[in-house]
Amino acid sequence: MTVDQVLDGDEVAGRAMAMIRGWASDVLTRFDGDVSGHGIPGPADAGQVVSPTALEAWATCPHAYFVKRLLRVEPPETPEDLVQISALETGSLIHEVLDRFFTRQSGAGAVPGGGQRWTGAQRGELDHVVLEVAAEFEGRGVTGHPLLWRQERNRIAADLQLLLGDDELLRAQTGRVQVRSELSFGMRGRPAVRVGLPDGREIWFRGSADRVDCAGSTLVVVDYKTGSAGSFKTISAANPTADGTKLQLPVYAHAARAGLGTPETGVSAEYWFLRKDRGKRITLPLTPEVDQACGAALAVIADGIAGGLFPQRPPDGDGWAGYIECRYCDTDGLGVKEVRDRWERKRRDPRLGRYLALVDPAATAASETS
Repeated sequence: MTVDQVLDGDEVAGRAMAMIRGWASDVLTRFDGDVSGHGIPGPADAGQVVSPTALEAWATCPHAYFVKRLLRVEPPETPEDLVQISALETGSLIHEVLDRFFTRQSGAGAVPGGGQRWTGAQRGELDHVVLEVAAEFEGRGVTGHPLLWRQERNRIAADLQLLLGDDELLRAQTGRVQVRSELSFGMRGRPAVRVGLPDGREIWFRGSADRVDCAGSTLVVVDYKTGSAGSFKTISAANPTADGTKLQLPVYAHAARAGLGTPETGVSAEYWFLRKDRGKRITLPLTPEVDQACGAALAVIADGIAGGLFPQRPPDGDGWAGYIECRYCDTDGLGVKEVRDRWERKRRDPRLGRYLALVDPAATAASETS
């Protein structure tokens, strides 16, 4: 039975008009992201364990978070159109290679420290692990056209050999020693990590960092990145979460301190870029000020999710050459102008004030002084 058979024409038209009026209004409505009063579980609720990337997703686009994380809806895939391995699968492959390689070297007590170099045999083992993991990805059918994949696989192997060289240089300069090839928490039988909020609440996190080094008495958590450093460049001691969109470093730092240190242990976390922007590292020490700023950002995110606020916040551009920045805002691939116009109206809703102050502080400050 169809909706039209259940509802008469006047009722259908009335609901359509209500939706159009809701879209055109200056406040958030049930037609464009207001699901308050429906018992949405919040990250700070008892029993909840979340990942930092999930909360980053809400800060970036609350609507995308709602559709993907709560409704479990994913954009349709077309495997028959796959020509090249995706960036997501490439990142997963590289992370798996490095985890296996470093785990095996650590198990053999062969991870070099200080000014020691990786041996020719170890470099050969890394190439072997690349082929081993690549074969598993090929078996899953996610690597694309065989000729293009062979070229990409060779580039991956070369990039990881360069990583060993960068690792040698870093250890020689700093004296760092790797003490863990992976740091998991809240998963694989390991306890979740608690991060406190300014009002005394807490959020429990799960996740996995790629590596932990020791530099003297300080722990350094490393998260490898295979993409560009562009979206990470705003991270600083003054803006440690990049306006709420980058939460991994402070959470990973808490995890390292909880799992490998004491409450007084000095700890920092860094993104280490392996391919684009190769060798670049963005480091964030976990100071009391950074911890406070992170907690404040988490409080805004937790309250927004629990409050049922999920507006569409589309990207500034419409992508390029068929690339779609947010498939949850640009569902038909024709651009997001209408969604962007609607967002410019909806952002006036007072309930979004704390969200805007987090993700767009410059615009918020300008509007307060005008």
